[in-house]
Amino acid sequence: MEEQIINFIKNLAETNIQITYLTFFLSSFLQVTFPPYPGDSITILSGYITTVSNSFKMADVILITICGTLLGSYIVYKIGYIKGDEVLNYRWVKKFLPKKKKSKAQRMFDKYGPGAIFLSKFIPGINTIIILFSGIFKIKPRIVYISFVAAALIHNTALVLLGRFLGHNMDYITSILASYNTLVLVVVGIIIVIAFVYYRLLSKNTTE
Repeated sequence: MEEQIINFIKNLAETNIQITYLTFFLSSFLQVTFPPYPGDSITILSGYITTVSNSFKMADVILITICGTLLGSYIVYKIGYIKGDEVLNYRWVKKFLPKKKKSKAQRMFDKYGPGAIFLSKFIPGINTIIILFSGIFKIKPRIVYISFVAAALIHNTALVLLGRFLGHNMDYITSILASYNTLVLVVVGIIIVIAFVYYRLLSKNTTE
């Protein structure tokens, strides 16, 4: 399915710019709402297309994919928030989000709390169920939305950039996606630690 979608978008980009942008938006949306969809690969492809056609601007591509991700995340969160535990009995949840992933999501929430929402974006196969649980657990919307925006901004921007510089070799990119997710988490962790240390030092200097 992934190869067919990629070929379809490549051909579409040569004939209809507006529909191609809409496809990037829907792709990011489906990645969250329909977990089997190969959203990461399509986002990478969108970055690559900015190198082969001047009609596609990188900033526009990043923005449109982020919007698709945020809309999908919002809908999944609201479904969980409104329906509660009842949603876990839905057929599509049982089919695409097996019990093993639900247990993993529960452990992540137990360990990281609301931070699991941000972290899950960089762990393949767990993002949608974490978002759903954030609604079921009635986590405050403000925390959830900030996590959505921060994760989508970092994740989608990184993928588009990856596609822009390495998109000519999709096989190679696919092979390093797992390493990419780990690398992003490490970088984000380092930034958080540096920010925390800076804040503590600043607070100490202010009180002296």
